[in-house]
Amino acid sequence: MMWVLTSAGVAAADPSAPAADDASGIEVAAPTPRYWTANTLLAVPRAIGALLLRGPRYATAGIDSYLEGRSPDVNNRTVSKSGWRLGAEVTGETELGASVALRVGYKFKRRTTIDVWGGLFGPRGESGALRLATGSYTSVNLEPSVTVDAGHEMGRIVGDTRYEADEYGVIPTLTLRIGAVRFKAGVRFDRITNDAIDTIMMSAGSGETERAATEELSIVYDDRRRTHAWVNEGTHSTGFYVRAAVAYIHGEGSRSGEFSTGRGSLEVRRLFDLFHGDRVLTLGVRAEAITDPDVPFDRMPSLGGSDRMRAFARDELRARRLGFALIEYEWALGADSRAYVFTEAAGSGSSDSLVFDAGLGVRLLTMETTSVRAQAAISDDGDFGFLLQLGVL
Repeated sequence: MMWVLTSAGVAAADPSAPAADDASGIEVAAPTPRYWTANTLLAVPRAIGALLLRGPRYATAGIDSYLEGRSPDVNNRTVSKSGWRLGAEVTGETELGASVALRVGYKFKRRTTIDVWGGLFGPRGESGALRLATGSYTSVNLEPSVTVDAGHEMGRIVGDTRYEADEYGVIPTLTLRIGAVRFKAGVRFDRITNDAIDTIMMSAGSGETERAATEELSIVYDDRRRTHAWVNEGTHSTGFYVRAAVAYIHGEGSRSGEFSTGRGSLEVRRLFDLFHGDRVLTLGVRAEAITDPDVPFDRMPSLGGSDRMRAFARDELRARRLGFALIEYEWALGADSRAYVFTEAAGSGSSDSLVFDAGLGVRLLTMETTSVRAQAAISDDGDFGFLLQLGVL
């Protein structure tokens, strides 16, 4: 619209001028449809989803605001990172049923930590553990620790047969960190008693007590990181994770006699940032093998559980040589929440067949950790596994 000055000195619109959008050369788009009916129907489930995903974060923020209101430095919150940690986990496995676990930990000012675990039912039986890490020393960050664990009537499976195991172990370790590289040396002294298993009664490890020691050296290169400042610190967007380990296992079975074997493993994972740190593709492979097949069956490489081959029961897949592959895609639901889908495959050197599973999950992030995780997976044979994690376990 253009304006002209009349003979009376008053500004008036020029009727011959083009419309404003034509005069500017910019076409004004028509209004976008609002879809009132669809948005009204989706309003309730959308609100419920937002509450489920954001509720824990809002609750944590409310507690933090309460503490801040009492004092800016209540419980030395800004002076030291010491404090209590609490975590809980519920798992379910087709062959072994459900289990629950709880962890309580405390971190002291000088990076010394103490953690206590307890578990019940299914693969956890009646179990517990205590771990003490005494902090970081010298310029290369030496980190000594010791773990003591014990379990009674812990459910396990071999082939299609369920059995129960009693296990006691002590594991001292020493870790050295140099940048993105971590070296770790450890020894595990354990005593394991397995039920007699009809299908493998004559095999070493079935219906006997084993006493063994395992010395292991490992090196880890981990440069996984976020690619953008706005991505939550509790997630990674790019980088490599590589772990190589060698071990020597030796001991004696109450029925089958002495045994010993070497063991080697290699795992590689690569993260790809597909879009601004919010969409991440992970590709991973793992291989593990032992040198002597004449060892108790429970000393063989295994897969299954909530980390690898997640639809299967813990340690369900066993063989002298095992391979594993993973494809996982994760995307942002919000600033502090992620969803992911995955598929996994495993195979052994003694069989040409592969087993597969696939699943999905959701996790909520708090600071530098995953505070809530819900995950479910199903295999090509119908095995099902799920995980619910609250806090850090």
